[in-house]
Amino acid sequence: MPIIERFRSALVLAGRDPVLQGEVHQASRLSWAAAQVLGAQGAGITAMAQSRLVLALGSSSESAAVAERWQFSAGEGPDGDSLAGSTVLTATHAVMTRSWPVFTGHLLQHTDFRSLAVVHVPQVGALVVYFDDPVGCLQLDVGHARLVARSVGGVLAASEPLGADCWPGWDRPAVQLRSQVWTAVGMLVEHLQMTPPDALAVLRAGAFARDRCVDHLAHDLVCGVLAVHQFDV
Repeated sequence: MPIIERFRSALVLAGRDPVLQGEVHQASRLSWAAAQVLGAQGAGITAMAQSRLVLALGSSSESAAVAERWQFSAGEGPDGDSLAGSTVLTATHAVMTRSWPVFTGHLLQHTDFRSLAVVHVPQVGALVVYFDDPVGCLQLDVGHARLVARSVGGVLAASEPLGADCWPGWDRPAVQLRSQVWTAVGMLVEHLQMTPPDALAVLRAGAFARDRCVDHLAHDLVCGVLAVHQFDV
């Protein structure tokens, strides 16, 4: 069966899962279907807002969501910008350790993933697929990955208004959680009188010191569980 037909069949199967039903979980269904047909153990779709804040649109599983959150927390790792003109980037465990040591350390501690590949998704951002095998990414059929990513981009572009900073899908749970990071950054900018990039660095440092994801730390700051003075430098 051609790869796109297999992908569409997997997408239908994903839609039968009660946890993945509903428009807000569309990107998670796409991620799950992509992981299934590409022989990966996890997958996630990310996009870049005009604010340059990376948004996690959806993940195939909680482990894939955890991997993305720790990558964002580390402030390093593969994303759409990593492709540098290519459409697919693969990273074995050895390459990951050399290129992104902090992110890789988190990945080893919090997930079973040991290698990955990043595929450009037209009009959206990137599809990241994860493998438990340290060299599993080398088994990825690059041609199939491109076709699946193109299909993912087509589905999302057809259902989302493109271009505005409110895109994509602010009602999605993962996007709402990530948007609180920008709110927390704004609070630190005002309190510490620094630029947004510096404030984000402070937030990441605070997360690292507490062994927590930036998303969750930002949530606590926005909700008042933590006070801004606890981030004084």
